[in-house]
Amino acid sequence: MHIHRLDISGIRNIDKARLDGLGQVNVFYGANGSGKTSILESLHMLCLGRSFRSRQFRSVIQDGKEASTVFTSVTDLSSGKKTSAGVSRSRSSSPEIRINGESINTLAVLAQLFPLQLLSADSFELIEGGPAIRRQFLDWGVFHVEHSFISHWQAVKKCIKHRNSLLRHGKIHDSSLEAWDHELAEKGALIDKARAGYIERFQPVFAETVERVAGLKGLSLEYYKGWSRDDDLASALAGARDKDVQQGYTSVGPHRADLRIRAQGRAASEVLSRGQEKILVCALRLAQASVLRGTSGKECIFLIDDLPSELDASYRASLCVELERLNAQAFITCIEPREIESLWSKEVNVCMFHVEHGDISISES
Repeated sequence: MHIHRLDISGIRNIDKARLDGLGQVNVFYGANGSGKTSILESLHMLCLGRSFRSRQFRSVIQDGKEASTVFTSVTDLSSGKKTSAGVSRSRSSSPEIRINGESINTLAVLAQLFPLQLLSADSFELIEGGPAIRRQFLDWGVFHVEHSFISHWQAVKKCIKHRNSLLRHGKIHDSSLEAWDHELAEKGALIDKARAGYIERFQPVFAETVERVAGLKGLSLEYYKGWSRDDDLASALAGARDKDVQQGYTSVGPHRADLRIRAQGRAASEVLSRGQEKILVCALRLAQASVLRGTSGKECIFLIDDLPSELDASYRASLCVELERLNAQAFITCIEPREIESLWSKEVNVCMFHVEHGDISISES
């Protein structure tokens, strides 16, 4: 999917902007505070219905405006089919989504249409942060290759919500708890099977990518399903019941899963330098894009905020070579354009945009 037009209205210091003829690589440069990251934020809103910089969407809407809007026209590179999509957010309501003029009531449709990978300062929490971040990373991959995953995951969340409510309020009736345990065990097993299958597919692609991009060796990924590998989920829930009653929440299940990233047998965060962690995250994201392309033929969209500050020159070059190999469309911000524009081959259509005080203009350099 190639984004060839982008309209932005009322996002931070961008009043109105139209970008036509977007290329495979789009570089936005300018001083700090000029509005570069707001462009990536707009794309993130388009693809996922929310900002990556703030959970409070009201802070994203420009002062004096009641709503912000992002609209795009995209082309499927394999079929040539064109699609229009738009997302509007007001200060007081949920996202309003339209695809080809029709209202859509679920963000999952957007996520499916626009497979998005984000590389920013915060994205490196994938190595150092808690299990929830890595679980989200893992489930992104599963969601894009297993169409039934989201319905199973919604069922699991419903089970855990009701089970936790019973546990918190001390209403432990065996029949009601066992009913939720039965459904949780059934749906949780499906989630685990999908995750384990994805990791089996992902592992060799990641190993090749991380060696090619970063030259790092001795890395491994260990999938923890959220309960003992020796038990099925029904047995694990039964064994943890007394503990769950005491603590008031469900302590085992697919909501406790993790993807443990190790270097030389230890947690990667304990072994790698900050620079190595950064390129490792890039390799993880690139490997996901490669798996997606291999299984569905879809290309990822990459948002890369302030690329030069996150990676040194050699790693930047390796990342760009890999993005080019994947035919991924990339949107990149930086302060100095010369740090970016020389990293691509002549075959790549690189568009340069200067950003100043929220105004965006096409640049020749």
